[in-house]
Amino acid sequence: MKVRQHGFTLIELVIVIIVLGILSATALPKFLNLSDDAEIAVVEGTAGALKSAVNLAHSKWIIMGSASDVDSNNDVQLYGTGTEGQIDFNKVGWPVQSFDGGDSILSNDNVDDCVSLWNTLLNTGSDEIDNTDKSEPFVVKQVDPGICLYHWSDNEALYISYDTNTGSVTTFP
Repeated sequence: MKVRQHGFTLIELVIVIIVLGILSATALPKFLNLSDDAEIAVVEGTAGALKSAVNLAHSKWIIMGSASDVDSNNDVQLYGTGTEGQIDFNKVGWPVQSFDGGDSILSNDNVDDCVSLWNTLLNTGSDEIDNTDKSEPFVVKQVDPGICLYHWSDNEALYISYDTNTGSVTTFP
């Protein structure tokens, strides 16, 4: 009697391994791209928090009577009792900076203004963002007076833009 063996030949096993390799090479980049999606989600979530804070500050300005003079818009207590909760508004009621003291012009025209806004509006608890320290999640830059760019430090293509002239907060993933 002839015994017939059942099983896979070497050729069949090699073909299956090749097919599995092609499938994994196609699917693997989809799974590796999750970190990019997570970074985009963090930037969009932070932008949402910044937009809410800007709108709440603008609401405070409206409740105060929508004053356009410098004295009324300087060192407004947004939260708490200390100087870390104070904000300065421009003539149309959008937050522009957060520095204690008598300012003659309330504007946003340098990186320090953008950093002070970030720390005050988001209540970060720190005095400044160190733009050379990669452990900080965001790096502050400014392109034009009145416009702050907050770049994600790991990927500079991801950033939040805040326009102090219009109160607009947008993300660019």
